[in-house]
Amino acid sequence: MVRSKIDPYLMSDEVQVTRWSLDPTSYGAYSIAEPGDWLNHELLGEPVENIPRKEWLFFAGEGTARGIYLGSYPGAYESGVKAARDIHAELLKRDENKKKATQEKQ
Repeated sequence: MVRSKIDPYLMSDEVQVTRWSLDPTSYGAYSIAEPGDWLNHELLGEPVENIPRKEWLFFAGEGTARGIYLGSYPGAYESGVKAARDIHAELLKRDENKKKATQEKQ
């Protein structure tokens, strides 16, 4: 469905240009680190523990990407995959802890 809306705008033999500056939801916004601070973006993507009434808080987006991908779609995608893996690992860990607790009670 989405592909059918996009296909007419793809030009296989030409350069693709985005028009983020014309998009009223972003107006060309992206994140950028000051010189020497690119590592801080990666730190923004780390899960946060012990949030009141929550056990974990996960972040993703181009602003949390590795330095090579800052301010880009690939950075947003990669950080989303990383967050999904972190969430999955946490859920597996919780499941394993529940199994151990159940076995100890028996």
